[in-house]
Amino acid sequence: MPSVIRVLHVEDNPDFASLTAEFLEREADRLDVSTVHTPGDALDALADQRVDCVVSDYDLPEMDGIELLETIRSDHPDLPFVLFTGKGSEEVASDAISAGATDYLQKGRGVDQYAILANRILNAVGQRESRTSYREIFEKAADGIFLHDPETGGVNDVNPRAAEMLGYDREQLLEMEVGEFSADRPEFSQSEARQRVTAALEDGPLTFKWLFEASDGTEFWVEVHLKRAVINGQVQVIAMTRDISERKQHERRLREERDRRTALFENRTDAIAYIDFEDDEPVVQAVNASFEETFGHEEDGVVGERIDDVLVPGDADAPEAGNWAATGDQLDVEVTRETTDGERVFRLRTAPIHPGDTSTHGYVVYTDVTDRKERERRLQDQKEKVEALHDVTADIEASGTPEDVYEHVLDAAEDILNYDRGIVDAVEDGELVPVAVPEDIPQEEYHESTPVDADDSLSARAYRTGESLVVDDLADVDVQPAEPTYRSAITVPIDGYGMFQAVAEDRGAFDETDLDLTELLVKHARETLSRLDREAELREYAAELERQNERLDEFASVVSHDLRGPLNVADGRVELALEDCDSPHLDVAVDALDRMDQIVEQTLALAREGESVGDTEPLSLASMAEQSWHVIETTDAELRVDDDTTVEADPERLQHLLENLFRNAVEHGSTSPRSQASEDVSERAGSDVTVTVGPTEDGFYVADDGPGIPKNEREDVFEPGYTTAGDGTGFGLAIVAEIVEAHHGEIAVTESEDGGTRFEISGFRAA
Repeated sequence: MPSVIRVLHVEDNPDFASLTAEFLEREADRLDVSTVHTPGDALDALADQRVDCVVSDYDLPEMDGIELLETIRSDHPDLPFVLFTGKGSEEVASDAISAGATDYLQKGRGVDQYAILANRILNAVGQRESRTSYREIFEKAADGIFLHDPETGGVNDVNPRAAEMLGYDREQLLEMEVGEFSADRPEFSQSEARQRVTAALEDGPLTFKWLFEASDGTEFWVEVHLKRAVINGQVQVIAMTRDISERKQHERRLREERDRRTALFENRTDAIAYIDFEDDEPVVQAVNASFEETFGHEEDGVVGERIDDVLVPGDADAPEAGNWAATGDQLDVEVTRETTDGERVFRLRTAPIHPGDTSTHGYVVYTDVTDRKERERRLQDQKEKVEALHDVTADIEASGTPEDVYEHVLDAAEDILNYDRGIVDAVEDGELVPVAVPEDIPQEEYHESTPVDADDSLSARAYRTGESLVVDDLADVDVQPAEPTYRSAITVPIDGYGMFQAVAEDRGAFDETDLDLTELLVKHARETLSRLDREAELREYAAELERQNERLDEFASVVSHDLRGPLNVADGRVELALEDCDSPHLDVAVDALDRMDQIVEQTLALAREGESVGDTEPLSLASMAEQSWHVIETTDAELRVDDDTTVEADPERLQHLLENLFRNAVEHGSTSPRSQASEDVSERAGSDVTVTVGPTEDGFYVADDGPGIPKNEREDVFEPGYTTAGDGTGFGLAIVAEIVEAHHGEIAVTESEDGGTRFEISGFRAA
């Protein structure tokens, strides 16, 4: 229902005012007329109540109608004002319009004038409401609005959104041409904009896309709607502009996505089919080149067919046949499909065009994973072989005999290799002799032996060269296999001990992994065989030492019993003879007997020191040297310990070693024959010698500042009986050498820093 229009009628004639109000309300039910008789009352009414239109006479008390109009316009610039007066002159009409009167009507006779006045009031209020509605929309519109002069194309007005989009103030835009805030290209120039405005004015509304340039130089697309419009009584062209940069970007992304999807479809190495579901049936719409090449189906032959009818053999599972597009499912399963290269394993994936949304079309992607599955199988197989090798390694290392080692090698080879027959040969007297064969194969089916210099044997060749052999096809080599059905072989030498060989009836049965694992197996076997050899040698060495000790004990017993008896008798007789007579011959005999007794003692000591060493312990070299020094007669000789170290030795034998070296330096002047030394050197030998003991990298040394030992005699000083002293036995340094050897060490003699003798003892392990 139309709203009521409140009219304020200013008329100083009460009768005419009443008559006018009655006729106006008759002419239009919407009109509600209030009457006042003075301008002052009119202004008060405007302040107190809502007024939609003022109708005023010209001749009024206090002020005329024009003055009242001017007063009202100061507070109500848009309020409709109709001058209804009996003073009908062009001058009054002109002044009224100039002052902002909405309309002018001269009073006349008859009632028709009230109908005219009512119509003028309705039009004035209606125009005001239209202007108010338009402006509100103009100011608050979410799109940018430009009002263009239809003649020049210039900008008459812009709304806030237009200013915001371009980054300019409204006042700035009103002074600019369209080309100034458009992209700097011919198709967006001012002349082009003017042509578009003219076309909209003459030919009707236009819609097009335009590229604006904001104040910061950013370019963005807008969609423009141009339309002729009459606004405030003026013909203008209104331009509604909407920022579509995001839409353009979205369209660009869609194009790029379509291009990418097309490129992927055409260029991917995976076989791809584009599917559309027709009545829930997966019908092929297109396939890529890889699909044609993989499955051997031309696109023309499969388009329009069900995908499962084309690819799925017999009653095999067909996950691609389900309506996965409609449900939004993205399948990812493994299937086996027939290809131009036979059966292959594929990773099947489905991809709806809009994942998660219901759809009727999508892609089926087949990725060939056959080779990967085969690699995985081989890796698993290799892992199992390595685990089997690991398990048997402990058994090999725990073997007590070579025969056990060979049997373990053959057992392990059966687990890590896929062969038909295997054998382990050991080298015996220049022949490769079978020592381990499978239990289910009669031994007579194997060769008895093969000479290591045979030219027609892979085993003999590999043993001679020490290099492993893998033969994919025995027909390609000049050897005769034990059975003509064997086609491939693997041969690995057990360095110094023998060979392992396996054969298979299939060509290429052995690969690099088989070779690596077999060589690792054989390596463990060789190390165990080497250990068994060392243990056998140690047992033999221990037995030989035992035999030597037994012989030494027997020798010591003979010396101690058979020699000491006659010596004791001779010694006793000489003592009796000395009581009967005084003869110089008897003194010589006493000395000879003492000499013989000393020789017996030294011989027994040499025999004892040659025995193997039992338990050893960490010993301080400095302490042992001090202890040994105090046991011998040193007179004026001096002992110096250069630095202490710890050695591992038998305490008693180490003391004997040091005692003999010290005694040798003090009593014999380092064993140098005085007859061969110069006079000044001879004076240095004897009781005033200085003996120094100190550590070396793997043992210790004993040095003196005596006359030294000539180079040509140094190799002889450790021989039993070697001496340069007239009263020496020649056993002292020989005993030292025996003690060192019993500790599995070595001794060498050189010249000391002072020109004397330096004995270096090595091999005494530092604790």
